[in-house]
Amino acid sequence: MNGRWGLLLTIPLVIAFAVGIRAGHDNLARQHPVLPINFEHNNHGSVNCVVCHHDFSDKSSAVSATGSRTCVLCHKETPRLAVNIEHDFHNLCVSCHLQSLQAFHKSGPVRSCKACHTTPPQ
Repeated sequence: MNGRWGLLLTIPLVIAFAVGIRAGHDNLARQHPVLPINFEHNNHGSVNCVVCHHDFSDKSSAVSATGSRTCVLCHKETPRLAVNIEHDFHNLCVSCHLQSLQAFHKSGPVRSCKACHTTPPQ
């Protein structure tokens, strides 16, 4: 009987701990600075602008649909997007670069962090 009570008391503690970790992670993700990104629009002329500037065409966008805001700014200030920002951007950019590379076309970097994460020229 003692083991059962211990388990019953442990389960809520574990759940509370997991919820606290998730809330802390979400808060940290929103506050964590993003590495500088040097995105050359000139190198992406064959990509439809709406692929990245989707807020221009999104009907559900809560912000004004101008398509002029930076990706990072919009995604960092939206809590549910901020927690996945690194994964989402890496997935979008790297997957496109990989598709180009696999099709034997010129592609952007797929493994070199410094190729994208540099301070943009002023």
